Amino acid sequence: MAKKKNNKKGNKGGSSPKKNIEKQVQVTEITPEQVKVAEDFAANEMPPEANEIPENDLPDTREDEQKVETLQRTGNVEQYVNFLRDKLKRIKALEDRAEKIKNDYLDEQKKIADDRRDFEDKKKDEEAKLESQRKDLNIRQKKIDEDRLAIDNGEYTTIIQSLLDTLRNTEVEITDSTRKLVEDLGNKHGDYTKALAELANKQKELENEKIKLTDSQHELDRQKKRMELEKKASERRIRENVEDEYEDEIFDLKESVARLEREKRQLQATADKLNSFKKKITEAFSDPEKIADEQAALRQEKERLEEELKNRRTSSEYQNKVDTITILQKKISDLESQINEQHLNELRLSLHDADSYILEINTIKAKLDSAQAREKSLVRTVDDLHQTINRLKDEEKVKESAFEQAKRMDNNPELQGRKMPYKQSPDSMGELVEYLQKYMAKGRTPFYYEQKTIRTFLAGLHMSPLTILQGISGTGKTSLPREMAKALVAGAEGYTGSDEAGNRFEPYRICAIQSGWRDNMDLLGFYNNFEKKYKETDFFKAIYLAAQPKYKDTLFFIVLDEMNLSHPEHYFADFLSMMEQDVNDRYVKIQADEELLPKLIKERQMKLPPNVRFVGTANHDETTLDFAPKTYDRSNVMVLETDTTTNAKVREEIALSNSTWDKMAIRYEWLLSQFEEAEDLYVDYYKRFDLFIKTGEFLEKLKERGIGIGNRFDKQARKFICAYMACGDGEESCFAEAVDHLVTSRLFRTLKNRYDLNKDNLIEFKDYYEALFKKTFNRTRPESGLRLLEDEIKKK
Repeated sequence: MAKKKNNKKGNKGGSSPKKNIEKQVQVTEITPEQVKVAEDFAANEMPPEANEIPENDLPDTREDEQKVETLQRTGNVEQYVNFLRDKLKRIKALEDRAEKIKNDYLDEQKKIADDRRDFEDKKKDEEAKLESQRKDLNIRQKKIDEDRLAIDNGEYTTIIQSLLDTLRNTEVEITDSTRKLVEDLGNKHGDYTKALAELANKQKELENEKIKLTDSQHELDRQKKRMELEKKASERRIRENVEDEYEDEIFDLKESVARLEREKRQLQATADKLNSFKKKITEAFSDPEKIADEQAALRQEKERLEEELKNRRTSSEYQNKVDTITILQKKISDLESQINEQHLNELRLSLHDADSYILEINTIKAKLDSAQAREKSLVRTVDDLHQTINRLKDEEKVKESAFEQAKRMDNNPELQGRKMPYKQSPDSMGELVEYLQKYMAKGRTPFYYEQKTIRTFLAGLHMSPLTILQGISGTGKTSLPREMAKALVAGAEGYTGSDEAGNRFEPYRICAIQSGWRDNMDLLGFYNNFEKKYKETDFFKAIYLAAQPKYKDTLFFIVLDEMNLSHPEHYFADFLSMMEQDVNDRYVKIQADEELLPKLIKERQMKLPPNVRFVGTANHDETTLDFAPKTYDRSNVMVLETDTTTNAKVREEIALSNSTWDKMAIRYEWLLSQFEEAEDLYVDYYKRFDLFIKTGEFLEKLKERGIGIGNRFDKQARKFICAYMACGDGEESCFAEAVDHLVTSRLFRTLKNRYDLNKDNLIEFKDYYEALFKKTFNRTRPESGLRLLEDEIKKK
């Protein structure tokens, strides 16, 4: 700091108070190194205060390997599944802790930024006070030097001299007070410097903690991926081991069954032979006891005859007896030759052995039946194990497949990580309109839209989340939002083209409306309790996609194609009600089990992304329905018409334009900020419109025809008028266009198909409105309003 020399006589002895103050200031000034530390500290992001994750909380791969080996030996599938679930719960807990650490980091960063701002403010205040005191002291010192010079020259009396002495004493007191103040300031600056040094150290510590946390997070991710792979591999190994283990046993059982079947067939053949032999014997000797009785009777007869022979005396009798005996003996010999007792015993033994074989066969057959029953039991056990494994797999698959497309989006790194890059942005909304017109006209398939049409569409996006495009087929109703969505991200990497499945990267989706839709389930889908699966419609997938981080800063269009095939007041009723709520309070209800919901649905509610705009296309023929006032009042209605002359004029204007345009990437935040600035910049135009629309006589004529103006219309008019003026760079002609469109689409619409208004009434109203409009807007005709009134007059 430069010091000013004082050559006055009064300062010869000792240093002046000013010099003392400057010395104090020099001592307490912040050094450039300290300032650099503070600036570096403010510029760098502060990492969170995070405790290092304990090692015992991380997955232990050795423990997993031991578990797998144990389960391979025991085959306890349920235990391993429980082990995996515990691991997943631990990973979830670690993820929650990482999320908490991240939140703490953001809070700490905010706190440090606040401390820095407070420090800078206090520093500026202290420096301002110090500078003010320096100036006061310089003035006082200058005055004292002049007074001393005057005293030396004898210009003051004794009274003045005493006053100067008193002033000197006051000067000393002021100097002491100032010195004390400077010392206090020096102490405070020292404290701030010390605090900065401590914060710098803390920054280094937190950076180290952040590095550790990042490493731990990476390790956790690796462990999680490895666990998932190990889980799949373990399930596959366990399934293969169980199948292999029981496959060998089943094979052995089948071999045993085959062997027993062979033995059964052999024994059956033997039994058949024995039964055949027994049958033959039975047939041959039907009754051995009867034969034995006959033999005993013959013997008795022989004895009786012999007795008679003894008693008879005649030779003839003897001879007869002899002959009879001879015959009987022959018969006995024959019978004895036939009946051999030993052979008969052998036959009896064979019959006994046959009975034993039959008993053995029955025993083997019983064993065979038991083996078959055991085989069936083992097969059922194996089937039960397969069913258990499949059921466990199905439980996980049910959770994953309940919201299949939504969860696929949650796990897509492209949708989670990518953000809209900051590319060339236009300088104004008017420049954006010109860029959009030229981009859409110079594409592979050119589309020619007037700048008036583009301005009306853009201003309507700010006025309401819903835009309705009416017109006959081929007027470009669907093409306008689609091509505009492409133009807004044309210069952004990763937001153009399509993936392998044909899904577009541009921020728009087209949802076809079906006739007969009755409620929001037709639009949003529904949850099937039996299948445990949510029917994800194109509309649901479009909203969920728009809520992904990739599209957070991108204007996203959801086109409801052929919107009036069914009543929007039925299937779109919930969204019409949401438009009356604050943008942060718009939630879509999803009815499904809590544990099955994807990431962006909390407590069965999904926040409607603020960057979403609905665009409904509508044809008017015998297959479509008219919109209800509830829908019209909450939307920006545009009528697109095919005009060859207008298209040729647009082509000529674009062809004559020499300006070249780079592809741009328009961020939603930029667009939103432009709209908000427009409401402040062009609010006077809205006041002029409000004065025009609420002119006493005009307001009275509107009321006579049943047209009312409410608070909703006032809010919408302010947004539309200001946004339209911004899109036209504030040109006066744009004001008349905005008023014409707003009055026609929002007020005169209710005059259509009115049977209580006759032709003379409409003609009178048309003439009055045309004269009032020309008077207010410098002889400009309200083209849209007059066209609507003339069409209604022709119908009369």
